Amino acid sequence: MTITIPGKEFWYDWGGLNVWLFRHINGVHGSLYDTVMVILTRMADYHNLPFWFAGLFCLALLSLIIRSARKQGGTKSRAAIWFGVFAMLVVGFGLDAVVVKTAKSYFAYPRPYIALENVHVPDYQAGKVDDHHSFPSGHAAVATLLAVSLWPVIPDGFGWVAILFVAGAAWSRVALGMHFPADVLGSIVIMTPLLLLLRMILYSLLLNVFKLRC
Repeated sequence: MTITIPGKEFWYDWGGLNVWLFRHINGVHGSLYDTVMVILTRMADYHNLPFWFAGLFCLALLSLIIRSARKQGGTKSRAAIWFGVFAMLVVGFGLDAVVVKTAKSYFAYPRPYIALENVHVPDYQAGKVDDHHSFPSGHAAVATLLAVSLWPVIPDGFGWVAILFVAGAAWSRVALGMHFPADVLGSIVIMTPLLLLLRMILYSLLLNVFKLRC
């Protein structure tokens, strides 16, 4: 059942700006551009999180081996930081899933290709999504989870890469016709403070219970 929320024209429709922005973003096409959009959206697909876990585990293991071989020191503290990252990814995904699924079912807003005409949607998306689960964006939530979780191991001065990834994943969902701008922006706004709070609580528990300073 679709829920009617007071003030929707302000917080979601943006007085028509939401649709206007969607049309302009979704209306841009090109062979290379469309390929990049598909890659970005697949990188933020929760189905691909096992690949993220595998890749990050290999990266963490390799970095620890190199640090130990070079006798740089701090291997144990670095291992603790990586443990915190993986713990955050696991617990954070659970939080992501609950919040996004609950919100999608509660609002039951139609996706752009249902609400509007002449929306560009790639063929590979057909039949893989729920037509009335537009708000909030699950992909934007996953991208935000990855950025917040990985932030402690991102080298100084490269935090912009994580921010750019979140922005790119969010943009791709609009470009591919799966979400309105309000869907992806809302997902980021909702999940960022929740994930930061979760990280604070989780890291505190790891420190107090297991003496791990993440």
